[in-house]
Amino acid sequence: MAQKSRAAVVREQILAVAEGKKQTPFDRTYSSYESTEYFSQMDENQRHAMMLASVVLMAVEKYNFKKRMNKWDGYSSTPKDEEMERVIRNAIYTALEAESTYYDSPSSKLFVDKFVELFPKRWTPAQRIVLLPKNEK
Repeated sequence: MAQKSRAAVVREQILAVAEGKKQTPFDRTYSSYESTEYFSQMDENQRHAMMLASVVLMAVEKYNFKKRMNKWDGYSSTPKDEEMERVIRNAIYTALEAESTYYDSPSSKLFVDKFVELFPKRWTPAQRIVLLPKNEK
């Protein structure tokens, strides 16, 4: 990364904090009191984030369930960071692959439609964390 672009990133971060846009990277991200929106009101990246988050959460839940079942068989191990990272990475890849081949593969269409069908009518849209402040031109 060039020195100029590093300086631009640092500048954006300082300006975001100085302007009070975000105080912490995750402020209000998990609040249930934030306003919700209909799926159709969200931008494309927010809808895409919903899909990715849903697939990742399902994969993590399935992984944790399998770990609990193994514990009952006398085999007990806590999930390692590398294992969890692999589960998350594979889930994201699967969702991206299904979305990119949606019109070419009946399996991909079924996969995506299954998750979209499970979305609630209203959801708190995804927001940027402070690590990537909004560009205002």
